[in-house]
Amino acid sequence: WVILQAPLYIHEGDDVTLRCHSYPGYSGGKTIFTKDDTVIGNWGPDSVFLITNISIDRSGKYTCTKEVYGGRLESSEVSISVKESFTDPEIKLSANPIEGDNITLTCLTRPSLFISATEVQFAFQRNGQNVQEFGSSKEYRIRFAKLEDSGYYICEVRRSSNGLTRKSKEINVQIQELFSHPEIVMNPDFPREGNRVILTCNTSINTLRNDIELQFVFYQNEKKVQKLNSSHQYIIPLAQLENSGNYSCEARTLYKGMKKRSAVVSVVIQ
Repeated sequence: WVILQAPLYIHEGDDVTLRCHSYPGYSGGKTIFTKDDTVIGNWGPDSVFLITNISIDRSGKYTCTKEVYGGRLESSEVSISVKESFTDPEIKLSANPIEGDNITLTCLTRPSLFISATEVQFAFQRNGQNVQEFGSSKEYRIRFAKLEDSGYYICEVRRSSNGLTRKSKEINVQIQELFSHPEIVMNPDFPREGNRVILTCNTSINTLRNDIELQFVFYQNEKKVQKLNSSHQYIIPLAQLENSGNYSCEARTLYKGMKKRSAVVSVVIQ
């Protein structure tokens, strides 16, 4: 006499419509809906019950009871199993990121077999701020990574058809220095006219990239006094008063042209 109709596949976040049909030719009266023997829709004229944004804990046995011909009560039941739209996302990163590298963060999740891949969208955040809005790519790419790209990253997955979202746990991404900020050192500390003065540009290369070569430039009062070359020293063989000034050095990589400059050291020839 009565049939309770529900969708074949139901996923969390869906809006689900239950329809309590009576057989053709038999008029139906008031209808009541229950879940696991608890009333969820009391006696009324509506033979349709809507569950919005259904969650997994709404799985269970649903029953509709309807008044049919002669005031008789007829019931029908259906079991509903609400499936995950996708598993909790996990954010992954290639190991040991170093400044200058191209870095890829990947958001891993497994959608339900009954959900189209085009429905699943991904977004990324760093320190609570969006760095990539929702889209089809499960990857966030950082080209030529800088130290300021360090931070706490999460990814978020969304089902476009119903707006259901889940966030990953955060990961702490720390971009390591390729080489340290250079420091310019003078020898001797108090040079006099005629002294041999050596300015050394000290820096250290990350042990994970010790195959790179650094090139150096030296400046006096912002004017280049030694062009780019592999020597980390600038030598004044016979110091004169005009060699006094504010000196700095710059270390550069030939690979991708990364450069870092030292603070200024004041050289006073006495």
